[in-house]
This record gives sequence, C-alpha cells and structure tokens, in this order.
Amino acid sequence: AADAPAGSAANRAAEQHESAHPPQRALGRAALLAAAGLGCLGLPGAGAGYLALLGLMLAYTGVLPVLLAWLARTAAARLPADGLPLARMAVRNLGRHLARTSAAVAALSVAFAAAFGMAMMIASFRDGVNDWLLRLLNADFYAAPLAPEGGEVPPFAPGVLEALQHDPAVAALASYRRLEIPVDGRPVQLIITGLPPAARAGYRLLHGDPARAWAAFDAGSVLIGEPLATRLRLGPGDELALATDHGPRRYPIAGVYTDYGSEHGRALIHPATAARDFAPGAPASAGVFLKPGVDPQAARAGLEARLAPLQAVELRPNHTIVERSLAIFDRTFTITAVLRVLALVVAAAGVLGTLLALALERGREFAVLRALGLLPGELLRLLAIECGLLGLAAGLLALPLGGLTGLILTDIVNRRAFGWSLPLTLPLDALVQTVLLAVIAALAAGLYPAWRLARTPPAAALREE
Repeated sequence: AADAPAGSAANRAAEQHESAHPPQRALGRAALLAAAGLGCLGLPGAGAGYLALLGLMLAYTGVLPVLLAWLARTAAARLPADGLPLARMAVRNLGRHLARTSAAVAALSVAFAAAFGMAMMIASFRDGVNDWLLRLLNADFYAAPLAPEGGEVPPFAPGVLEALQHDPAVAALASYRRLEIPVDGRPVQLIITGLPPAARAGYRLLHGDPARAWAAFDAGSVLIGEPLATRLRLGPGDELALATDHGPRRYPIAGVYTDYGSEHGRALIHPATAARDFAPGAPASAGVFLKPGVDPQAARAGLEARLAPLQAVELRPNHTIVERSLAIFDRTFTITAVLRVLALVVAAAGVLGTLLALALERGREFAVLRALGLLPGELLRLLAIECGLLGLAAGLLALPLGGLTGLILTDIVNRRAFGWSLPLTLPLDALVQTVLLAVIAALAAGLYPAWRLARTPPAAALREE
C-alpha cells in the first residue's frame, strides 16, 4: 500500500501492468530461494528436508505469475477468433489481472501440491509395506499362543513346537523369539529365529550377497534391518555391539534387509548363536509351512485340535495378517485426509478473498459490459469460466510442485526420520483428483462474488466510479 502511486490508488479501475514486476526479477528471486532450499538438503536431520521443501515452495510461487501468464497466452492462442466470446474474455482477464489472480492460483496450487505430495508419500509407503508383508509373511499359517484377556502373548508351552514340527501336514517351521535391547539409547528388537529356506526367501537383502549372508548368519553373524543400519551407519563387514546376559558382545553383520517393522531397528540372530549369550527361553510365534497338496483349512483345524491339550494356540493365515496390517496402516493415515480438507478450506478462503477484491476493482468494467448489453446470466457465465480457468491453472500448476513434495517426503524426510527407503509411487487417482478438486474449489469460491456482481445495478457502479 505504501508503494502504490497515489494516482493509481485513487482509481480502482486502473490496470495492473506486468511491467511493474518484470519476469526477470521474479525468476531471479525464485532461483535464489530454490538454491537456498536445495542447499538445506546438505544439512543433517529430517528437519532439513522440510526446510528444503519450504524454500522450493516459495521459489515455485515466485515463478507462478510467469507460468500463469504463459498459460493464459497459450489458451488465448488456441481459442477461435470468431467464436466463444465469453471464453476469450475470461482467458484475457486471467492474464490482465496477474497481481490478483496469481495470488489465488498460488494459494490453491500450494494447498493442492501439499495434498498431492502427501498422497504420493502415503501411496509409496503403502506399496512398500504391502510388498514387504507379502514377501515376509510367506508361511501358510502363523501360530501364536492365545493371550489372556488384557495380557501379553505367552511363549509356547513345552512340546508345542515339537508337535508342530512332527505333524504329517507340516513341511517346515520358522520360530521367533523377541528380546528388547537398548542400542544407542533406543530399544532394538533382537529376533532369535530359526528360519528354513522358504522363510529366508522372504527377506530382501539390500546389501550383501544372500548366499554368503545366510551362511555367515548360521555361523554366528547377525542380519540387521535397514532402519538400524541407517541410524547407526552400519553395513556388511561392520559389527553390532549388544548388551548380552554375559556382558557386551560385538556381532559381525552379514547383511542388511528391508524392514518396516520398527523405526528403532531390528536384528536377526540364529538360536545357536543366541544360546551362548542369552538366557534360554521359548519362542512366542512360529511360521508353519505346509506340505504340497495339503488342504489348508483341514490342516488348520487338525493342528489346533492336536495342540489343544498342550496349549491354546491360534493359527492365522498369512493373508489375514496382511489384510489386518494394511487396515491398521490405513487407519493410521486417516488424519491426513482431515488435514487435506483443512488445507483446501484455507485455500478456498484465500481464493474467495482474492475474487472479492477483484470484484471491487473491476466493478466499473463489469458495469460497462452490462450497459453494453451483457445480461446478468452471461455475466455469471463469464465469471464462472474465469473461476474454472483459475482452478484449472491452479490444479495443473500444483502437479509439478506436488510431485516434488512427494519426492522429498518419500525419499529424504522418511529416510532420515525413520531410516527406511520407500519405492516411489505416482497415484494416478490423486493426480486426477487434484485437478478436479482445484476447479471445484475455485468455482465454489467464486459463487458469492459472481452473485454480488450480477445483482449490482450498472448505473450505481458507474456513478460510484
């Protein structure tokens, strides 16, 4: 307001010229902000990823007026010169009032880019967890003793694992016993597990040769999950220091495997290796691999009946565990849908304020159009086309920023915060929804300003001017 020339400020109908803010200056500021954002990626910690994202978002909003002007010129060139007068007027108006429309487009673009980036991160996370579960949970059933009401799952009673192992329907058995050991101030799960070849095939090693890694595992080395390896900066050939029942001990690391089970980290150790350094104990769960040709339902009923005299044991199919795990995952991220709605409401409010300001500034322009014969319904259609174009531009311009946001959240923030790497997934449904919702939000925000303008008598607007 302080920088506005007095003559222009006194005349609400004064045109806003792009020459007041040349594209070169905007591009120069955007380049500096982008460089500062990218420079933050060299800083440690997950917070540096958010700082980088903030710098890149500010840089992108700096070049939005240039991109919006290019879109307006491109759209105007594609429209026929002897038809669609309202559409041609709407496209020209989009480019003529960049100082106002670019702010509305920026508000919508950033909000929808954040929503699209979050959807991209969640889709990548879900695909990674789904693939990990399907590979890891490859046994036919997973057996665990039934826990008392409100209590923890007890270990297997004596003779239960032996009965499972020697059952005629069972081909192999994988046992799991978990210990919690603090490492570098955080709890790490040490899983004492005897894994048959079928169970070992479910672990995807990120570093290390699989054959050599499993041979070293049998000989006394450990396998560590990716979060633990990332946090402690360890890899094959290094050693993992653990506090055992007989004092500190260092275990050679044979390999690093994909793991989304704990952000603090997990490690696998062979039962024979653990027997030297930890107190004996019974496993609390087991993976049951059936022989080929065995009916799963009949085998499950028979196994539960034979184990009942020893201990109440539940056998869950692998697909049930996968479905339940993914359902928990989806519930965990339900809050992000609420955050997306809040972001869209805030953006729509910003667009509403911009359109109301434009309605004030362009009152004389619309009054002249009405005096020349433009009907109220035609004025409403003109404003609806302008709002739709504004939303469409915001949605299209949100996609590059949203993709960049999703990339930083998925590949940088998640890796630094939790230690795991995620596959990059582009959710096509979220991509289409971003554009459609941007158009709907802009149209909804433009309803009230358009209604006010259509009801304003042209004589009153001209006389006020």
